[in-house]
Amino acid sequence: MTMAIPAEAGNRRTPRVLIGDMAAALACIALYGLLLTASRMLTGLELPADNDSMLRLVMVRDLLNGQGWFDPQLSRMGLEGGFPMHWSRLVDAPIAAIILAGNALGLDGEGAAAIVWPLTLMALALFAVIRAARAYGGEAATLPAAIIGTVTFYSVSIFSIGQFDHHNVQLTLALFLLLAFLHDRKPLRRGLLAGFMAAGMLAVGMETTHFVAAAGAGAVLVFVLEGAGGRRFAGGFGLAFAGGLASAFFITVGPAAWGAVACDALSSVHLVLGSLAGIGLAVIAGAGANRTPPARMMLSGALAILLGVAAVTLYPNCLAAPYAGLDPLLHDFWLDHVIEARPALSFLGENVPLVASRLATPLVALGVVVWQARKGGFAHKHFVLGAFLLAATLITVWQVRGSNFAVAIAVVPLATLVAGLRQRATADRAATADTLKMALGWLVSVNLVWGSLASLAFPPAKAAQMRSQVASAGAAPSAAIKVDPNFSECLNAQALDDLNRLSPQTILAVSNLGSALLLHTNHRTLSGPYHRNIAGNLAAIKAFTGAPEEARRIAREAGATLFVHCAGNPETAFFAARRREGMLGQVVAGKVPDWLEPVLENGAISAWRIR
Repeated sequence: MTMAIPAEAGNRRTPRVLIGDMAAALACIALYGLLLTASRMLTGLELPADNDSMLRLVMVRDLLNGQGWFDPQLSRMGLEGGFPMHWSRLVDAPIAAIILAGNALGLDGEGAAAIVWPLTLMALALFAVIRAARAYGGEAATLPAAIIGTVTFYSVSIFSIGQFDHHNVQLTLALFLLLAFLHDRKPLRRGLLAGFMAAGMLAVGMETTHFVAAAGAGAVLVFVLEGAGGRRFAGGFGLAFAGGLASAFFITVGPAAWGAVACDALSSVHLVLGSLAGIGLAVIAGAGANRTPPARMMLSGALAILLGVAAVTLYPNCLAAPYAGLDPLLHDFWLDHVIEARPALSFLGENVPLVASRLATPLVALGVVVWQARKGGFAHKHFVLGAFLLAATLITVWQVRGSNFAVAIAVVPLATLVAGLRQRATADRAATADTLKMALGWLVSVNLVWGSLASLAFPPAKAAQMRSQVASAGAAPSAAIKVDPNFSECLNAQALDDLNRLSPQTILAVSNLGSALLLHTNHRTLSGPYHRNIAGNLAAIKAFTGAPEEARRIAREAGATLFVHCAGNPETAFFAARRREGMLGQVVAGKVPDWLEPVLENGAISAWRIR
């Protein structure tokens, strides 16, 4: 299972090729950045504009304002005192550094970070895609990879200006992980790179646990099936994975928390099991130097059993579903309706374009890999790329957030498909059919095309989607419940800045407003779309769905003294439809309880003092 290396990858040309691939990535990024900047100027959207990016910026501000490096407490969300956030300081640090550098240069530091951070990550991700396409399909695949990759990254918005969310970091690391697996030169160095990338993905966020586990299984299979190079790769992977996790742990987790068990953030769980897995893989890779593949498989099986026993014995709670312990109310009124946490196929009844844009190109790419393997003979590159793509696609079927990885990895085989069709279409005796095939190849490789075709066949209607969601949750849809697709004006700084005229206090609002309230005001907020804010979110849900007098009692017991309302927010409409007799349903119907005293109305938001 050895992959032939294209001639252009020879040592003499390697620096020139690397520079060329990076130049291609930077050129695409320059165009991408200009287009996004123009789009932002035309639409006037705030930077950042999504919940996670806004909250990340809040945490970076807290860090710059003196909050301890090892202190993850989010003090302005939830009940009094807040709760410890599960995000990693590894992402906060570079964003904070860019802000400080921008301020030192006399620029708007946060504005600079909103541009520099995501575009830098995209340049690295695109470079990895181009390099992976070169390794898989030769030089001809690099141009299609640059173009398809740029369009793909644009379509998923993960590298948009203002994106501080950590998923773009994880995707970038995943693409370098794929690149390390695809090459077959210098196996020890590649194994070290792959292991370090896998450790970084896990340290940044536990959402990638399944993908990292698949990468670990891939390293084991390389050890079992390949020769001396496979053993060196697996040994390097194991050492770097264990060392990378340990480094991240001691850098980001304070001594007081070294013994704490947290399943949703880097903790002793991951240090112990990750070290056991990584060092164990390195040990069996060394011990299997002169053994047959069946013997190496037995060694790997023994390591897997040891890991399983350790996990079941030491950390059984972490083997349950990620949100198994959440209160049923949180599932019913929040988590079950979070888009990124839902299975991709669950959207078929309400948003076919989303399913098409997130699953079509990965499925086509899987077919391309199988076809190429059958046509050219099964090789290392087909095994690696097919395994990574299949894992990402299955994760997408389980949770749609996995599609960011699936559509990005799909770029590599699709670029080789387009490259082959281009070569035929530009040959001396090319027929018209060859040109049409090339055009079709470009079209099927772009997920925006699939989404657009699905939109034509199944026109999306936001209000209809919302009514479907409400109906599936057990409430009859009603035209009286208004959903404003442009509710983002409730989230911008200008609308929320009026709240700063009031003294700092705790706000009762739907969770969709939580991050924006923290970013743009000096107030606290009771709710926010984060699973660790259990008490605050439960209090808000019970207040919104309870009878007005019961809602007043709950709000006051939770410490809320201000109610902020965005009429067009889909979450507001959802609560109103589910509990028309509840406090929020009454407000939406124009029946404001007499214990709410109006203090602000600016066209975007309304605020009442809770008496």
